[in-house]
Amino acid sequence: MIDKDKNEKLFDALLAVAVFQAFRQEMEQLPSNKELNRAYKPSPELEIQIKKHIKRSRIKAKRKHFAKSLGRAVTYIAIIFTLLTTAALSVEATRNAIFNTIIEWRDKYTSIQFEDSTKTKDTKQNGLYYPTYIPEGFKKTETEKFGNTIVFIYGNETGEEIIFDQNPDGTVKTSVDNENTIYTEIEISGNKAHLFEGTKDEDASVLIWESEGIVFTLISQSVDITDDLIRMGESIEK
Repeated sequence: MIDKDKNEKLFDALLAVAVFQAFRQEMEQLPSNKELNRAYKPSPELEIQIKKHIKRSRIKAKRKHFAKSLGRAVTYIAIIFTLLTTAALSVEATRNAIFNTIIEWRDKYTSIQFEDSTKTKDTKQNGLYYPTYIPEGFKKTETEKFGNTIVFIYGNETGEEIIFDQNPDGTVKTSVDNENTIYTEIEISGNKAHLFEGTKDEDASVLIWESEGIVFTLISQSVDITDDLIRMGESIEK
């Protein structure tokens, strides 16, 4: 009986070794990654789509990580697509349009939304705006579009970033933590602007205003960045 048990155990061990060796042999016969890539290379169209989705995911992850690290300074920037008619205003009507700024003060955050009182403005943005002033050491590193939102990200060698968003009015709602920021109402190129200045190094500063039917937002966690954000805002050109 003992010899029988030993034989069974020996057989099981040899079988396990044989299975492992067979598996390893099969794996060694498989083509390498380079060979598979050459044999099954995706089409140029598929590569473009893959790179586009990777870039979009990376931008979204960066924005999410950046917003999370603001120390509650910026709770979120939510894109709200409203039901607006597609009829465009004439040039004269656009100049005479009256914009309402809806500011909701909560216990821990402030919500700001700009709306066109005519309710007939097209949500499509004609042309992009760029800041002609960029703080020293910063350069544009990313450009992305999410629906009606255009996002420019400027960074420097130390990893500090400035996020610049532009959206047609009525399509964006910005919520800013008012526990760790100081609110000031200022002017940017003759337009009323809302400045939320972070009180600590880990808190972000946010500058938001509306001009000619476009809502602009500048966000940064960089130290002593407020003056640069204002200068960037005043330098905006199409």
